[in-house]
Amino acid sequence: VSVLGVKYTTAGDVAEKVMKHIVPSTIRIPLTSQPRLKGGQIDDLSAYRTKILGRWKDEIGETECLRLLFNYGSEIEEILHLAKASVGGEQRGDTAKPDILEGEIRFSIRREMAQKLSDVILRRTGYGAIGPPSGSVLNKVSRRMADELGWSEDRRRQEIEGLKESYPPFLRGRMVNE
Repeated sequence: VSVLGVKYTTAGDVAEKVMKHIVPSTIRIPLTSQPRLKGGQIDDLSAYRTKILGRWKDEIGETECLRLLFNYGSEIEEILHLAKASVGGEQRGDTAKPDILEGEIRFSIRREMAQKLSDVILRRTGYGAIGPPSGSVLNKVSRRMADELGWSEDRRRQEIEGLKESYPPFLRGRMVNE
């Protein structure tokens, strides 16, 4: 039996199907007893969605709330608290609008072990998933990462160049330089 193209998020399901093929009498473990993915500690998504929208919709908008909820699940509150505690937020007080990108950057580094600019832009936040991010996003993310991880200015620029090189040549021209 050969299995190709297994992704982390679907590997369990694929493994179960393979085992049923090889050993048809394989007993399926009920979903409720399987471990949940990080951020999946939500028993009632509808109720949790209502709670999150009630708490954060006025501050960041419904669209942003839902994007964060679907990307981070039960860890959304930590992202939003990191966003509120951003340097600008601390200076402006509790009434300041959370800096969502700031929260996502901090979360990516502190909780998801992001070490490279591409980790945050492509794999943790998705800001560069459909194409190159704007120069302002690249600068903001790279500067925050430099602060958090102790990068030199040379390392920060190397990270930006490395990210640019990861895109096909026809997309690189759309990237705004610093």
